Amino acid sequence: TDACVVVTRYFGGILLGAGGLVRAYSHAAKLAVDACGIAVMTECAVMSVRVGYDFLGTLQRMLADAGAIIKDTVYTDLVTVTFSLPRTDAPALAARITDLSAGLYTPADVGTEYRAVG
Repeated sequence: TDACVVVTRYFGGILLGAGGLVRAYSHAAKLAVDACGIAVMTECAVMSVRVGYDFLGTLQRMLADAGAIIKDTVYTDLVTVTFSLPRTDAPALAARITDLSAGLYTPADVGTEYRAVG
């Protein structure tokens, strides 16, 4: 459900006729839908945390190990990393970041998104 298929036609001729174009477009759409398969969408927490440069490598490894997706990184006097991960995994990862930084850094929940996980 909730799929959109776009078939682009590069040749402007009329050799196929109206019926031939419908068959060609239908076949292209079927091939695309068959190739993509089914994805299960999961509710994910979007979180943000500001850390020092000395903690950035540790944070990146923790996010990779947790299966989080880094959405944005902003470098200023501190580094702000925005990431997403399944909502059910977010509390444990936030606690781990806080524990490993001795309470210096705590991720904030900034939103929700749905994406295919796994």
